[in-house]
Amino acid sequence: TLAEVRKSLSGTDGGTIVGGTYTARSQDGGFFSDFQSTLIQYAETKQAAHPDYVATHAMAVNTETFRNSGGFTEDFLPILEDVEYTHRMRRAGTRLIMNTNILVRHIFDFSLLSSLRNAIRKSTYWTLYSLRNGDLLADSGTASIELKVNMVSGMSLAGLLAACLMSGEAVYFYLGAAPLFVNFFVNRKLLRAFYRTHGLSFTLRAALYYNTLYVSAAGVGALFGLIKLFRQTGKQPASTRAGLAVKALLARILH
Repeated sequence: TLAEVRKSLSGTDGGTIVGGTYTARSQDGGFFSDFQSTLIQYAETKQAAHPDYVATHAMAVNTETFRNSGGFTEDFLPILEDVEYTHRMRRAGTRLIMNTNILVRHIFDFSLLSSLRNAIRKSTYWTLYSLRNGDLLADSGTASIELKVNMVSGMSLAGLLAACLMSGEAVYFYLGAAPLFVNFFVNRKLLRAFYRTHGLSFTLRAALYYNTLYVSAAGVGALFGLIKLFRQTGKQPASTRAGLAVKALLARILH
């Protein structure tokens, strides 16, 4: 790993941050841990040539560059300080490099409950951070477009199913094929990543978990993030608070 770091940094100036990611298989090797490790590896390396951020689980930066930058922001969210740091450094002209040969094996030790808690927590603070930045729709590592499409697809299916049950019209049931197809198409490369990790059986279990409980937990986290944002701007009128969130979304879409 250190040899790969040295190779990536050789020939670059101090204005470069080199990153890697997790191995597909976790250190502890449980299903939920391997699910998380594969998910993160896929999300962080799919745009290796132009990474949105570099995570501290595998980050290398020149010492003086880090010191002169002021390091991590102390008064910040309880997580995502590495995302904020590398976003800030990139805006200042620092180059981000992702070397997919830099791999570290992590001990998640996830059970079903701890995996869901992690999904809620990450989604909460990703939503809050993204709304502040006006980049909620960005394809940013583990805040991936795949997960966002999965979430929208799930909400669409739930709405169509409710409409089908309430109206008795089968057409709503058949319309559910559209979001299912879109979700499968967008997430097809992630499914292939699951397959490379442990084969077909793992892929089927991972796909079922990803499309049901995991995405539901992420949706709950997104709701919590919105609530936190509104509370932080609680001194403003409700219309203003809602306007800030909408403005952030529109800014990203128009950009």
